[in-house]
Amino acid sequence: MTELEEQVLDEVWSGFVPLKISLSKYDISFSGTPLDYYICVPRCSYLPLIVENIRKHFDQYTSTDYIQDEIWFSYKSVPLKWHYPIGFLLDIYSSILYNSVNLTIPFEIEVNFRRFPADILLPYKGLKSLYTIFQNSLKESCAMLLGTSSPVLNLSREQEDKVWNCAKTGNYKGFAESTRDFSGLSQENCKLIPVKIYYQKLGNGIMLHPFQASEQKNVLDAVKEVVEEFQGKIVAQGIEIPGDSDLHWLWKCLAHPDNFLYITLLDS
Repeated sequence: MTELEEQVLDEVWSGFVPLKISLSKYDISFSGTPLDYYICVPRCSYLPLIVENIRKHFDQYTSTDYIQDEIWFSYKSVPLKWHYPIGFLLDIYSSILYNSVNLTIPFEIEVNFRRFPADILLPYKGLKSLYTIFQNSLKESCAMLLGTSSPVLNLSREQEDKVWNCAKTGNYKGFAESTRDFSGLSQENCKLIPVKIYYQKLGNGIMLHPFQASEQKNVLDAVKEVVEEFQGKIVAQGIEIPGDSDLHWLWKCLAHPDNFLYITLLDS
């Protein structure tokens, strides 16, 4: 790692998203308007990690029995996928204003205590569900990078817990110490660069698209392999990315803790 790369990583991992959370009108049981809940969360964190605080805040406004499996979040009535990093969700629901990327700050979302949209969202069975998805994603990215997921599988339980805690809190230095065998790798040591791309016109979800690490490729060329006609803005970690940016460098410095580079494509 160069000094510049270390500085970029520190800034990326210390990034926060301000949230303004409102209670769904369908869950309000008492007269009056519930006070919204404001919180800043790490970009690399996940919505289920703040559920308990939100439940306590809105408990006085609703008679709904709290069922962990039923709680979900939405943005402008669109269910938010609970297993996506919060910063990535913000990128997805951003827009282009005056030819610049416009991040909606604070990110105004709703919490819902009932009517879980099982046809849209993965089943949620508590934080164990989130932990399992994170671990599986880490194994998947490791297998792409090295051709094997063994470095992740060989972590001790103590190391696994440290990696997860660092991912939740945005602790880059602690994360790097435990994952040096499969994160921040040089281009020569990578087989594939693990990338996930979101483009609304291609369906409701993200596309897994690894790229050959041996090929010197900029991000615009990579995007056009997936969406040939794309002419809009490329966003990662809330940043508008110049098209000539090196793809491996972007992964090395802007990947989320699961070791995937999340790219969002926004139409101009």
